[in-house]
Amino acid sequence: MSLFSPIATFELFHLQIPLAKPYKLSRLYGIKATADVITLKVTLEDGTVGYGEADPHTPFTEETPQSIISAIRDYFAPKLIGSFPQTIRAHNELMDALLPLNYMAKGAVDMALYDLCGKCLNIPASQLLGGRIHDQIPLLWPLGNGTAQDDLPLIEEKQAQGFQSFMLKMGNSPIAQEITRLETLYDHFGDDLALVVDANQGWSLKDSLLFTQYANQTPLILLEQPVRKHLTHDLKSVKENASFMVSADESLSGKEEMIELVRNDCVDLFSLKVSKNGGITKTKCLADIAFAAHKPVLMNSMLEFGITQAASLQLGQTLPHLNTSLGHAYMSVLRMSDDFTDLHSQIHNGTIMPNDKPGLGIAVDEEKIRRLAQQTLMLET
Repeated sequence: MSLFSPIATFELFHLQIPLAKPYKLSRLYGIKATADVITLKVTLEDGTVGYGEADPHTPFTEETPQSIISAIRDYFAPKLIGSFPQTIRAHNELMDALLPLNYMAKGAVDMALYDLCGKCLNIPASQLLGGRIHDQIPLLWPLGNGTAQDDLPLIEEKQAQGFQSFMLKMGNSPIAQEITRLETLYDHFGDDLALVVDANQGWSLKDSLLFTQYANQTPLILLEQPVRKHLTHDLKSVKENASFMVSADESLSGKEEMIELVRNDCVDLFSLKVSKNGGITKTKCLADIAFAAHKPVLMNSMLEFGITQAASLQLGQTLPHLNTSLGHAYMSVLRMSDDFTDLHSQIHNGTIMPNDKPGLGIAVDEEKIRRLAQQTLMLET
């Protein structure tokens, strides 16, 4: 295989796969029972194949399956077919010039380029990013909106599987009930239970500060995105009143938001998602800004499948400022009723183990993708 073989075709697949168990989020997002995914296959003239993925989740993301397909079909593929995969940064600059925003569509292309370059060089994509420094990364397990009685058996089950960190989705119930939920869990499991609370923009500043006043008396490690994404001054107010870390998720899309959040010291930690944040290249840029600002990062996820999770792992294993008090969100494939990669084979005892396979380091079952696809589109010259 030659690195210098040009891109011959793009192929897009739209799949919708049920979750193993419906996921109750904040009042803003409701309950998710299925996950949409756009899978991208990029083939070089010599037959080398690279895969990318986009994981839209309306209204969490402004992008939809059809907007992602349109961006790649109408703007990116016509300009990139015939070009060479190794000029990843130039390809990102070209996509930025063609369309503003559209981070997920750009991210799918970027992941595929890293997969191709790694395969052509017979190295993991992580080596293109500076090299692996983490041989294993602990995982967290997310718990949907509910009560402590819902959480107790699931936490015990996942602890038996090796999970030590848990993310509680909140933002749907009255604050008094959320406080009772947290109190009950600490009473049952003790102060060693590593917990994150993610309100997904579900609270007002008043509710956020009320929750913070109570949570300051607990060992809570992190509160993520309690207020609406554009209210960064409210996010800073929560940070200034909290004894635990406060992080941004929905408030952070691209570099401009990152710089503004750092400049105003709005949060203690940044939640990074390679699909939402535009692929490996753009997410690494955000991670580098966080490192320069002496802020840790959490490698988080949407409702993702194995390609996005593998791309995130290629980046995460290279970052010196991964948060060490919590696990990271590389467990998304375990929450799905099906997946089309073998990423799950890298998960053992509540941790994920990076490997030395080339590209994104996974095998992709293309036959399964074709069988499950609701829509398929081939793009070529």
